[in-house]
Amino acid sequence: MGNKLYCIGGAESACHKEPSYSSVDVVFTRVDGFVYNNFCVWSLQPANKCADIDPPSEDCAAGNLSCL
Repeated sequence: MGNKLYCIGGAESACHKEPSYSSVDVVFTRVDGFVYNNFCVWSLQPANKCADIDPPSEDCAAGNLSCL
């Protein structure tokens, strides 16, 4: 799963930071996104770290659910 869409230079918004979890043992039950090929490596890219990943990123709040 990639995180290229979140990394926007100079962006300080929580919407543009990568998903974060306090544990490396997170088990995802659902990930929605689009598939792309990056130099012969296929990746899955969710567009919204709050709505497209279950469990959502720990820094998601009700106000971040519309991040795109």
